[in-house]
Amino acid sequence: MAKNRSDNQRLEDLSRGKAQVLLSPFVVNELENDFGLDLEVALTEEDTEDVQEVTAQNFYIQLKASNSFEGDKAKFDIRTSDLKFYIRQNIPVILALYDEEADTFYWCAIQEYVWDKLERKKPDWRRQTTFRMKVDKDYTFEDLDILNRTVEDVQKRILRRQNRGLDIGEGVAINVNDFREMDEQIESDIMNYKGHSLLKSKKLMKQGEESEARKIIEEVLQAPKDDEGKVKSILARMFFIDPMEPESARQVLKLSGHGIELAEELEMIGDEQYLRVQREIAKLYLLLDKQRDIAIMASIQEEATYSGDDVLASLSIEERELLEKKLEVSTELNNALAALLDEGLFFEYATCLSDIIDFISRQLMGSVALRRVDRDTLSEREHPFVEQAEQILDFLPEREEAYNLHKSLALYRHHTCNPDTALVHAEKCVELAEMLEDQRLIPLSRDLVEKIENEPDPYAEFSNPDAAEDDRDLEMGERQDMMKTLVEQLGHNVEDPANAYDRALRQGIEDADPTEYFRYCEHLRMRYYTTNQLGKATGVHTLGEKVMWCGHGGHISGTDLESMFSEFKSAYCEDCKYHSPRSDDWTCTFGWYEDQIEFENFSKFLEEYEEEHFTQEVSE
Repeated sequence: MAKNRSDNQRLEDLSRGKAQVLLSPFVVNELENDFGLDLEVALTEEDTEDVQEVTAQNFYIQLKASNSFEGDKAKFDIRTSDLKFYIRQNIPVILALYDEEADTFYWCAIQEYVWDKLERKKPDWRRQTTFRMKVDKDYTFEDLDILNRTVEDVQKRILRRQNRGLDIGEGVAINVNDFREMDEQIESDIMNYKGHSLLKSKKLMKQGEESEARKIIEEVLQAPKDDEGKVKSILARMFFIDPMEPESARQVLKLSGHGIELAEELEMIGDEQYLRVQREIAKLYLLLDKQRDIAIMASIQEEATYSGDDVLASLSIEERELLEKKLEVSTELNNALAALLDEGLFFEYATCLSDIIDFISRQLMGSVALRRVDRDTLSEREHPFVEQAEQILDFLPEREEAYNLHKSLALYRHHTCNPDTALVHAEKCVELAEMLEDQRLIPLSRDLVEKIENEPDPYAEFSNPDAAEDDRDLEMGERQDMMKTLVEQLGHNVEDPANAYDRALRQGIEDADPTEYFRYCEHLRMRYYTTNQLGKATGVHTLGEKVMWCGHGGHISGTDLESMFSEFKSAYCEDCKYHSPRSDDWTCTFGWYEDQIEFENFSKFLEEYEEEHFTQEVSE
């Protein structure tokens, strides 16, 4: 059965085609939505005879058509709800009425019409269901210069109104008996302020002005009204938070919880489900932190000389509870992703994939560092989310989101020991960052390329704990840096330790470079005597007992080199006639450290010390 085409559909198609032809000096894009906005147009300027420069000024067009518009003015009935929607836009909205009989368009700027006519002559227009607009027939698309100037003027007025919050001077009518008009105008201006502020923040980020961008986002977050702008500011604020740290993950939980409530209330389905995904990812990071602690404790128990069956049983229960919680969180995350797909929100889905893949990469890093996963099997892994991301890239038109996915895939491929594929994605990041002219992303992308090229195997330093110790040319300071990197990959914060684990590991790392003590005197000897269970579990082999000795004085043992050295100097170095300092530029390599154990009578002392120490432990 053949489909019938109504006269309204014919006129609609005709007006759309005519408008695109008449507006061809500008850049015209069709909009597919249900809000009555048919076209988005970007103004242009002549650069050369053959080339036009596209400006940053855009405007919307709502098209309406009729067989004819009789009289001196073109009359059109418009719903008040639509008018409210149009005046809340951050850019000008043009109502274009196509007259088929005259084969021409009559137009007006809707925001200007409301400010200069409705607010002055019909202050109660918001109470009506519909309103009849009367459009001057003198303004047609034959004179695009007038259209250009009007769009620019209206945009300036929009910005002025946003800057002033509520500008009575622009003609906002105040009915002393009813302040609803003022309330709605304030609501409109606040919304526009938030929208433009977030756009400004985004531009500042591209210019590399991160601190200024963050400041603007914080201001929008504190602005009144729980509206769409508040939801968008929450999303923008979360962009600056890396949930890998527990405290940061808790920040994400708090922000996302608030955002979900607002988005659900405002029926912002895409934002709501995206926030749900972010909330569950933050939970996964917290669970990963807990899993790391359990793994360390298990390693400590394995290294311990006493029986820890009761503790291990407790850990086993905790591990089971952890697994159940992870399954619960994963279910919630998958439900949110499924909701995005059901709604056809593929852009939001792709955005979520980037964050999920980042979590998977970090989980793999920690598992390898804790020796829970064999690094040699990593190249064989292919996570389903990674496969999806690879496929989506072929259909993703948004450069910014394509950048995020390429970045996440580069890191994932790097951490699964696929350096060639990782490098392809990293180089694509550089290309996209340069196309976006993003001054923040360009250096980050180049650093990523350099990192993959210089370190094709990210686990080379840690896959074999003895490999670094076999390198005699390795400076002890470099060894110290390697230990710090390892514990950070495990999720510990040694810069600002918040628990006993982190404080102990910081001590072990600080003690990993004894260069300053050896510089004090060439007769000083030192050895890392034992490594405790936490040190063995984390690769910080300097966490434990140390011995410091001098053949002209005596010896001292302890677990803190700085305290030991202070006590050692006080006991043996005052007025010592053998004191012989090394130069300030002298460095201690691991090879020299190993060799000094055999210097003079230090090795003989160590044998006696070990025999005595071991005998004491047995007797105890």
